[in-house]
Amino acid sequence: MKNYIGQSFAFVFIIFTVLVGLSFTNTAITVFGYTLKPVDLLSDVRKEQEDTTLAGIEKVKPKFVDTCKTGLTCFEDYSNDKSALKLFLDALCELDTVKKPLHIAFFGDSFIEGDILTATLRDSLQSEFGGNGVGFVPITSEVNQFRQTVSHTFSDNWTTYTGLNGKPSAASLGFSCNSYVPAAGATVNYAGVKGSPHLRRFNSVNLFYGNFTTPSNVSININAKGPQSYAMQSGKGAHKLTVKGDSIKSAALSFGGGGEVYGVTLEDTTGISVDNLSLRGNSGAALLNVDDYMLANFDSLRDYKLIILQYGLNVAAEGVTKFTGYENNMVKVIEKLKKNCPGASILLISVSDRGSKATGTYATMKSIPYLVEAQRRIASKTGVAFWNLFEAMGGEGSMITYADAKPPLANKDYTHLKFAGGRKLAGILMQTIMYEKFKHEQRKKSL
Repeated sequence: MKNYIGQSFAFVFIIFTVLVGLSFTNTAITVFGYTLKPVDLLSDVRKEQEDTTLAGIEKVKPKFVDTCKTGLTCFEDYSNDKSALKLFLDALCELDTVKKPLHIAFFGDSFIEGDILTATLRDSLQSEFGGNGVGFVPITSEVNQFRQTVSHTFSDNWTTYTGLNGKPSAASLGFSCNSYVPAAGATVNYAGVKGSPHLRRFNSVNLFYGNFTTPSNVSININAKGPQSYAMQSGKGAHKLTVKGDSIKSAALSFGGGGEVYGVTLEDTTGISVDNLSLRGNSGAALLNVDDYMLANFDSLRDYKLIILQYGLNVAAEGVTKFTGYENNMVKVIEKLKKNCPGASILLISVSDRGSKATGTYATMKSIPYLVEAQRRIASKTGVAFWNLFEAMGGEGSMITYADAKPPLANKDYTHLKFAGGRKLAGILMQTIMYEKFKHEQRKKSL
């Protein structure tokens, strides 16, 4: 029998030599389209020197430098006339006299999935300005058992379409970048929860649907008092069906099949309503796959006053410092929203901190500061407001601090928040909104 010990030692030596060489390069390598993490066998025996200089990066500043309260990271206004948030702030100041709800659309990825962060923001705004209900809820969901702000169950005979991988040919996408087609007898059930007094009951259930080729009916059972049949319109585009009641705690819906259903909103007819429009894996570009007419239809039905965009976790990667393609896509997304939602202010929120163990110990992923600057450039190019979430949560190393806190504020993936961390960041965001409202009121008084 031939002895292969010598070849084995030679093979191990070659692999070891290659890995040591890669340790000194400390760069990400792309193989067949896949980016591999940098290798560093020597990380435990040498001190890593972090480079936080953002070398060679284009930096932008707001045209107007406004005052900011000590301890806050304030919104940056990249409009030409300090008006980036005017539509929203005007509506917020007038909410006491205008007897209709103020709707906020909060788009994001898995960072806000399950109503993390948005739950506390919604609760704080409703406590301050009135309103009840969880706002938008999709038809089906990967996190319905994880989400604590609504009871949500559904049958398994729904076909789901998403904009993550392009524009589907079989269905139009709704405002949330999803669409759901029911088979005959498909059901979905919603109910309030006891976690907050604002989530227990509401006075309006709004069903959003569209593209039925012929008129159809939906059966809706409010508070388990018996199903009632409601007509749904046929025709292209999004439509809304509203059922009102003094104290709605639950709604069970049953469909006959066909058409497209996009989701429901559970809310009051006054006060604040915050729609969590999270989509796992979305960089933000999925919004480009929603037709303009659908965005305009939904906005006409919701009349959003503030659209928040929070993305970035699905763009950050080791060794990446340039985000030209992402910047171009997000500029298109924001211009698309400005065109089809003309009554809404837009607030772009930066990526959070994210930890990485690329060099042997957890530290801020090196691409994060570069991505934050790319997002700031996006805000500058489109003239919208920008909030540096990375800075607001503490900057470099903050996600590691959150994850190692007792009790922990983030998961040990050093990427996603726990509900406690979401509550903390929502509190900071709420303080910032209230400070911006105060400054807006002072400016109006001085005119």
